[in-house]
Amino acid sequence: MKSLVCSVTATAVVLLGSVTAGGCSAETTAPAAEPSALQKLATQPTDAPEPIELGIDVHGKNIGPTVLGQRVQVIVGVSDTPYDTATGFKAGPAAHLNRYGQSRRFFPVFDNSDTGKGNIGVVWQAPTSGRIYATWVGDSLVGNDTVELQRPPKTALAAATSDDKGTIYYLCIEEGDHKSGTKKVWMLAAGPDGARDNELDGSKATLNITQFGSAKGSSNQAALVYSGGDLGLIVARKMHKAKDGLNHQGAIAAVIDAKTLQIRKKLGQTSSHSFEVFLDKAHDGRFIGIDLADNYPRGVHLHRFDAAKRHSRVVYTFKTKHGTKANNPAGKKYDAYVKTASGKQLYKWSNDNSTYTELGGVVHTGKGLLVVFASEADKLDNAKALALHNAPRNLATVLVRPDFETVAKGKGASWVSDELMLSKSDYTMEGGYYSFGGKWLSQRNSGVAWHTDYTNKNDNCSRVKIANLLADGVAVLWERWTAKSYVETHAMILGGDGSVMAKPQSLGKKLRLGRREDPFVSKQRAVVVSGDAKAKALVFDVFLPKGRLQ
Repeated sequence: MKSLVCSVTATAVVLLGSVTAGGCSAETTAPAAEPSALQKLATQPTDAPEPIELGIDVHGKNIGPTVLGQRVQVIVGVSDTPYDTATGFKAGPAAHLNRYGQSRRFFPVFDNSDTGKGNIGVVWQAPTSGRIYATWVGDSLVGNDTVELQRPPKTALAAATSDDKGTIYYLCIEEGDHKSGTKKVWMLAAGPDGARDNELDGSKATLNITQFGSAKGSSNQAALVYSGGDLGLIVARKMHKAKDGLNHQGAIAAVIDAKTLQIRKKLGQTSSHSFEVFLDKAHDGRFIGIDLADNYPRGVHLHRFDAAKRHSRVVYTFKTKHGTKANNPAGKKYDAYVKTASGKQLYKWSNDNSTYTELGGVVHTGKGLLVVFASEADKLDNAKALALHNAPRNLATVLVRPDFETVAKGKGASWVSDELMLSKSDYTMEGGYYSFGGKWLSQRNSGVAWHTDYTNKNDNCSRVKIANLLADGVAVLWERWTAKSYVETHAMILGGDGSVMAKPQSLGKKLRLGRREDPFVSKQRAVVVSGDAKAKALVFDVFLPKGRLQ
């Protein structure tokens, strides 16, 4: 296809000591001691009836102190309608759709070049028009400069990231169902040096994509991260028909050359099925991530990879719903297994797509690999795996040793040994489940620390997020849900070893977290991005470290 050139719809905005234009920011001649725009915003009354005008289509509110710092909100008007975070995905823990999650909608990008000077932006796709944009807000987070990025015909924005010089890289996948065959896949770049694109091989031999989703949404997810000239990618999708005639779902990892936009290394399937994906950069420049697998293997699956190889291990596993009839769907008969508390007989086969778990993320701290998630804490008791939602879902962590690949796997793919964990816990459990074909698969958990103690099924952690504040700890945010409905948003701070630095605190009802959007960190500020379709605005909730409550 022809080279994809960006079109720019930008406005220069002068605001509170910062000038933004064309996606770049430059300091004015204000005195060095002049407070930043966000600091000024933080001194405004919290009970102001209307948002404060900061610039053209930019308004702000001072929300008040929180466990993560002083919270201010910057509302950036845009010309197209973004995804609405509050109403776009309403599936709670007991809903079928929540099992599979939802694709990311907002992707943070950065420009730390001499001209960019710490500029920050967000790449997003308008669900209705399908157009893809980068909205730059400057280092002060109160600018407004929107650039429309070229979109290959009828494609969904699957993932986006940037290098440190302001070049945006983004992955687009052709819309349509798996019945229409191989999907076209593009890796694109747009930045100071212009626009580039390359069509990747989506055939069965390479990325093996027959369905991802559409601009309006997808249950599949992808994550893209830049590191040292390479782009790490994990993408979940439906694949070409297997020998059994079915289009299975799973995720694949790959490394792409950021200069040529060509695949350097295909690293094979991470998990099948893969219902959530998270990816970041580790201390050594390699890619570190997790995905949520219901089978092959079954658990929270940790990955580290580069252009040479991938290492993967299950670091937490969960219970399994078993058949309620002797015959499985293939017609094979199996013996009785256990009975539930109500007396229902279960049999020695399973076909459970549920994981009873949601991912937060993984961060490479100075203490190890801290993995954050929410799950039902009932010790691998398969007799309690009866429905999509069986028990309250609580926030949990494990601290995995950085050289996890050197530890023997033990009794199977979902067997977590004590040697794998740096965290210690009395919450050690062993168990297992019978596969679809009746084979016993052993499971074990170790080192799990639980950070909430919800005891009612109408109290659940959902939409779990992490933001690495470095020396200040790891910010963790989540929404508390009943089985079906949103209640309020919470946050806490963990140390690099998973210890509690600041206890959970309610942030109220007006900060909504997308099902899979990830916060980002700028100048030790945790930033959460959401969309407001009714107002045609991107909302940046910024937590300023100064004045943090302990």
